Amino acid sequence: NTEVFASYTVMGQQLQYLTSESIGLTWDQWLPSTESVTPQEAWQTSIGIKQVFSHGYTLTMDIYYKKMNNLITYKEGASIFSLGAWENIVTQGEGIAYGAEMLLEKTFGDFTGWIGYTLAYSNRRFSDKNFGEFYPYKFDRRHDISFVGNYSFNENVSISTSWVFGTGNAVTLADRNMNTLVYDDGEYGTKPISSFGGINSLRMPKYHRLDVGLSLKKERKKFSRVIRIGAYNAYNRKNPYLILLEDGYDEETNMVIPNSSLIQYSLFPIIPSISYSISF
Repeated sequence: NTEVFASYTVMGQQLQYLTSESIGLTWDQWLPSTESVTPQEAWQTSIGIKQVFSHGYTLTMDIYYKKMNNLITYKEGASIFSLGAWENIVTQGEGIAYGAEMLLEKTFGDFTGWIGYTLAYSNRRFSDKNFGEFYPYKFDRRHDISFVGNYSFNENVSISTSWVFGTGNAVTLADRNMNTLVYDDGEYGTKPISSFGGINSLRMPKYHRLDVGLSLKKERKKFSRVIRIGAYNAYNRKNPYLILLEDGYDEETNMVIPNSSLIQYSLFPIIPSISYSISF
């Protein structure tokens, strides 16, 4: 009833994943490795235990650690709109990911389902960004919880529910306006700029959602039919998809407009569904 497992994996990948880390719409691209952009390398190790209990319960727990090299990101100030070869606007660095996972399952009886929890860290470091210090990756999600439950009243009627929760994605925002000293045409002066805090030092609101469903099955002599009624995002949670500045930047000074507000945009409100299927 008890199983202990461990693994060690070494990986190499020619394809490079390049993504922006702004608070607006992202630009994700898959690019090839070249002479100047070397392939990614990584190794990962994990160890865990699985315990089978009575009444159909199973508990699995494990911890993991992953080290990544030759990851790419945009250089400071560069973007997809920068001119020239793409190799000239990216920099390579390293990443680490580690955490723990737990899964409790029930596989027998009228009620079945599982509860999963993940505690995860994912960080990146590039020599010319964030003062060469590690910062949370845009997909760093500290807590991730999921619950799935199914209950059968009889062989023809059953209900299902699933609920997911996750820490908000990490984002980078300007936190102050300031003046900086500049030297131009033989004279010193000041220039207003917007100052940003650490990369991905802030978080979007938390993500959570409930899905529900009802299944009605009927057996006929020559066929069986199933009616399914459900709802995605049953309590109509407005989860963040992207965040934008309400007033944005002043084009003349390239500064954040004082007292600007953040606007959250959401997708997929409550979506009811119904289906009718026949099998024979």
